[in-house]
Amino acid sequence: MLDVGCGTGRFIRRLIDDGLVPHRVTLLDVSGRMLSYSNDLPVTHVKAPMDRIPISDGSLDLVTCLWALETIEDRPAAIREILRVLKPGGWACFAFCADKSFCSPMGRILRRSVERLGAGSFLQSDEIITNLSAKRDVAVRQIPCGGPATALLCRRGDTELRQG
Repeated sequence: MLDVGCGTGRFIRRLIDDGLVPHRVTLLDVSGRMLSYSNDLPVTHVKAPMDRIPISDGSLDLVTCLWALETIEDRPAAIREILRVLKPGGWACFAFCADKSFCSPMGRILRRSVERLGAGSFLQSDEIITNLSAKRDVAVRQIPCGGPATALLCRRGDTELRQG
C-alpha cells in the first residue's frame, strides 16, 4: 500500500490502530517535515513529489491520495503516476476538495479558509474523473460525500466497478 501525499501519516496511523500490518506500507510526501511526523511508524518513508513516484510500474495493490491532489499543479501527471504503480486489479482511492456549490454556511467557511491559507485549490470532479478514465483499463466510481468533497474509487484492469 502507498499513501501519496501522506502528510503527517494520520490516515495510516488510524489504519494501523485498526489492524493494518505496517511493514507493507509506504508513505510518500514531498515534505520531509510532514514525513517526520510519522517517523515512529514502522513503515517505509519516501520523500518525493506525487508526479514522480519512485516505485516500479504495476507493483502496488492499493494507493490512496487523500486531501493531497489539490496541492499539486500538474494533477494529470500525478494521476498518471498513481495509476502507473498500480497492479492490474489494484485499487486507488482519492478524496479531494471539490468545486461544488456550497449550500451550507460551513461549506462556504471551509472554502474561504482553504483558499486563504493557500492550502490548495478546489478541483472539478469531472476533470479528475476524465483524467482517471483516460487510461482505458481503469474504472472509476464516485462515492457520495457530504460538504465540499469528492471521493473516487478506481480499479485498474476493469472496465466497470460493480455496485455492492
